[in-house]
Amino acid sequence: MPVCDHPVTPESYFATEREGDPVCDAARLGRESEYAMYSAYATDGSDIADLELFVAACRAASGKSKHEIEKGVLGYFRLQSLPRLRELQQRTLRLDIARLGAIDSALNLLGASVSEETLDKLDRILVRMFTPSKPAQELPSPWAITRRLRERIATIDPSVNFDEKKRRKRAAPDPTQDAAGFFESVIDGVTQHGIELLTNSTTMALIRSQINSLSREEQISHAQAIIGLLTGKVAPRKVVLNVYAPANRATGEPVYIPGFGWTDHASTDAFDDLSQSSDVQTVYLSKDIETESYTPTPQMKAYVHARDGVCVFPGCHRPAENCQLDHRIPFDQGGRTTPDNLFALCQRHHNVKTDRRAFYIPDPVTGDVIWLFDDGTYVISENQGILASELTPLSPHWRSSLSRVQKNKARTTQFYAKCHAVLDQYDRDGDYDRCETSLTTLEREYDRDFDQHPDPPPPEPDSEEPPHPDPIDEGYVSKYSYIEQAMHNALVDAA
Repeated sequence: MPVCDHPVTPESYFATEREGDPVCDAARLGRESEYAMYSAYATDGSDIADLELFVAACRAASGKSKHEIEKGVLGYFRLQSLPRLRELQQRTLRLDIARLGAIDSALNLLGASVSEETLDKLDRILVRMFTPSKPAQELPSPWAITRRLRERIATIDPSVNFDEKKRRKRAAPDPTQDAAGFFESVIDGVTQHGIELLTNSTTMALIRSQINSLSREEQISHAQAIIGLLTGKVAPRKVVLNVYAPANRATGEPVYIPGFGWTDHASTDAFDDLSQSSDVQTVYLSKDIETESYTPTPQMKAYVHARDGVCVFPGCHRPAENCQLDHRIPFDQGGRTTPDNLFALCQRHHNVKTDRRAFYIPDPVTGDVIWLFDDGTYVISENQGILASELTPLSPHWRSSLSRVQKNKARTTQFYAKCHAVLDQYDRDGDYDRCETSLTTLEREYDRDFDQHPDPPPPEPDSEEPPHPDPIDEGYVSKYSYIEQAMHNALVDAA
């Protein structure tokens, strides 16, 4: 078992590695067990000839589920392409199967053909992500890992920057186009029908706002709100779409939509079209505002939502816009209503703070929040907002992403156009082999999959007379039975 050759110090460590903490020690034993079981597959060149049989054998021997074993094997196997992270894991055993699985799943977005340069860049990012820079720092959760990696991967290949909750197999040939379809579902003998809609994030944000507004005003479910809108039984509401962007944003540059992230090319175009046909109110975010009232102003709310991103309690990922704004220093104890004293807390963790089971101190430089618990321990919750991670001079990657999106969109459009031209030629000449060869060549050239391959033509009929009797039919008897002989004789006599 590897031993960490540079033990964590009081100045810098993850909260999962607190010295002398029995829970930390017990959790490490679990990671040691996982390392013993799967680490061999992180070795360069290691492979498994038959993964299915291997998983079956491991299930029988360990009692673990198929899903857990596959995640462990693939998670450690991924470390072969991430040598820096592999070395860090060997020294620290910092990552469990859930986190390695999140890394593997996120990197799968890039496909099988990933350049060494891209892998090296992601390897360095991951090492920084899992190297503590402060005491009692919160170890990134699988959710946070997925979010951060997808943000980075989106700058490498914007075409994979999708909303995972709404991802479906696209019916339209061009995935940048809107698509809708109807389907039927039968569960426990009950038949229901549904509709599926795929569109850009700007349009979907408007739809979600419309549904949320109607549901809240009429005190009905989201399903009832959607049915009411689509059937015309209720009138649509006037909704407000809040987005974030640099003050000097130019047309064509992306914006940040809470709950959806930075817009891609199609979503940016939709936002620009919406801006031209709607009333746009610009609110300049500033922390240097204050009100004598207990209730924060809309400008304050917008700033706090952008700054915090999610509930600031460690490990909580509820979006800030769905949280309450907590006066860190209570209002009735002299706490001011100003962004420096307002933080996003969901109802549950607001109660934790109100009940004095924990208190928090923000770091004004990093945006991190230090949580102090009543047992004397503390944990640092890293900032998840866009103000610190996206708009600082050290990470202005939102600007460069647009050009990549534009280039990618042009390349994608060209790919689908060429593929459909091949299908048009196939409709004219019927040459299936040439069609398949051309499509495969395009898929390899553009590193994309085309899901409209034609079905192979039916086999040509055999012009030769089959032998009689059929030698394939082993049960064939050359002599007639009594009944067959009688029928044969009758037919001969009749002729």
